[in-house]
Amino acid sequence: MEAMSFRRLFVPGLAAASLLVAQDPAEAAAVVVRPAKVPSRTCAAVQVRPGAFNAAGNLLIGWSSDERGDDGLVELTAAGATVWECRLRPGGTLAGFSRAADGTTLVAQWSPGRFSRLLVVDPAGEIRSAAQLAVADAASPPQPTGLRGLAGGGVFVSTAGWAACLSRRWRVEREMLHRSLRSAAPLADGRWLAAFRDPERFAVYDPATRSLTGVPLDALCHLWEASRAEEVTPDRWRFYGCFCVPEQASPGTLMPRKTMEVVDTDAQGRFLWSWGSTRAIRVEEYGAQRCATYTRAAAILPGDHLLVLDAYPADCRVAELDAVGEVVRVYLSAASWDAATPRRPAAPDPGTFGERACGLVGLQVIAGP
Repeated sequence: MEAMSFRRLFVPGLAAASLLVAQDPAEAAAVVVRPAKVPSRTCAAVQVRPGAFNAAGNLLIGWSSDERGDDGLVELTAAGATVWECRLRPGGTLAGFSRAADGTTLVAQWSPGRFSRLLVVDPAGEIRSAAQLAVADAASPPQPTGLRGLAGGGVFVSTAGWAACLSRRWRVEREMLHRSLRSAAPLADGRWLAAFRDPERFAVYDPATRSLTGVPLDALCHLWEASRAEEVTPDRWRFYGCFCVPEQASPGTLMPRKTMEVVDTDAQGRFLWSWGSTRAIRVEEYGAQRCATYTRAAAILPGDHLLVLDAYPADCRVAELDAVGEVVRVYLSAASWDAATPRRPAAPDPGTFGERACGLVGLQVIAGP
């Protein structure tokens, strides 16, 4: 977390270049969005601190349990006091969430082979509206990989191969198809920030011209995985994945490298900051390079503190770290989200190192109404 000076290196495959987005159905399939019947009592909400709901600086945290227990969303103050809580059913289906500016909470639920849906939940826990996502001739509905509220009540959503802006009535207003798309998020200027695979890279999509511009991530010696990206402020972008960052070395000596999970740049791709847990590693698995990463979300707090969603199975927590990396406060952990009947999520594919075994889904620092 300390300030470091990095040598600027060219990252192969990430040079800024424009290309048209593939729209061939053989390359990517469009997702069909249909308004759905509102599920009955999907969310049981408790607002325990009226007046503090949706305040700037509050934390919204989500976790997924299993079929025996509810999924959950909880809003906490910066001091850790509970403001709002919503238990979601069926368990094991929470794929994403986002607090909208009007105080509603967007929820994505996904069950392989069964359903993929988006919900708009009001502060009282009532489902305002819902939509189903499907792909024609597909055996399984698509898994949401990105979800964000838009000005005017619209919704931005992405799945593998598809991203779209939806109206408040769930009509597709703009969409992008790309066989390599992994996830996307909207930018304040109307463009979209996207993560791709094959090859792993980040790019900015312009819906007006239907073109992509690659993001050159200076100061990285390699990018092994591009998971997702988001705009922290108009002049600060945050990238999640698996990166190699060179550390300083004396002239003529071997430059040590460190595996990072989060990298911040400005809007031109210039390096600002990076973070990687001590457990993040890169391994060779059956002849292929892959990463085991555990930081699913990170936010920089005042006083050089850091808020981290640490998905390492033994920790599985949202914690605040001080400037030297020591834990100051644990906001939520696997042992605390259901104290009466604590359950670890059933993970049929926990990964080689258990990196997918933690049920924490995401974290949002609320900007306020």
